[in-house]
Amino acid sequence: MGSHYFIKLGSELPLTASIEQIENVFRKNNPDYPFEYVFLDDVFNNEYQTEAVIGKLSLSFTVIAVLISCLGTIWPGSFTAERRTKELGIRKVMGASAGNLVVMLCGDFTNLVLVSLFIGFPVSCISSVNTCQTMPSTLKSIWVFTW
Repeated sequence: MGSHYFIKLGSELPLTASIEQIENVFRKNNPDYPFEYVFLDDVFNNEYQTEAVIGKLSLSFTVIAVLISCLGTIWPGSFTAERRTKELGIRKVMGASAGNLVVMLCGDFTNLVLVSLFIGFPVSCISSVNTCQTMPSTLKSIWVFTW
């Protein structure tokens, strides 16, 4: 014995009454084995725990990728500052504030970052929604990922 039985229950009887009837039949035919039952949706929820682990791994690698990309944006800024040291000194002597110098140095990189955000954000939202729509409980809106 010891097999698994999949039984679809109708709505004629309450759930507890149906389980009691199944247990009575089981005990009558298999008195030596304990009656244990699990609902199929609980089994599926346990299977999706692997998806949660994959999500945590994805988050970890995403954080690492963001940190590496931040290093990639800091390096050109420091390179530009080093290359334009004389110009920065002259501007400072002529009365430019530190804020003006920072805006001057970071202007090019800020434009690149904004363009990449405008391209990357919709692509990531659409791909996330498409991935989540393969799950049993689907999303109705992409705004879930924005807030």
